[in-house]
Amino acid sequence: MATEIKDFQSITIEDIIEWCKENNQVEWLKAEASKEVEQKIYPKGEDGKVDKKQAPIGTKIVPIPYTTLKTNFVAEFFPDLKGKGKKKDFRTKIKELEV
Repeated sequence: MATEIKDFQSITIEDIIEWCKENNQVEWLKAEASKEVEQKIYPKGEDGKVDKKQAPIGTKIVPIPYTTLKTNFVAEFFPDLKGKGKKKDFRTKIKELEV
């Protein structure tokens, strides 16, 4: 059964894995999953929580987050996919209703 990729929001890691297996892209997936990215470090505010309104105080290297992997997957294999990372607004949902 072919894995169908319809919209950004519904894609799961299982969908990505199955699609890559079905389309001989496992090497791409392994390479992508092994990447590391730079993450900003923000200071903590008076309440002890991270305050992203302030300027970063440094960076650290971390394994690629799932959200970045998912975004890269869509950009690589489904560049025309609508709704990349954006939820549909109520007007779009209403327009798509079938009567």
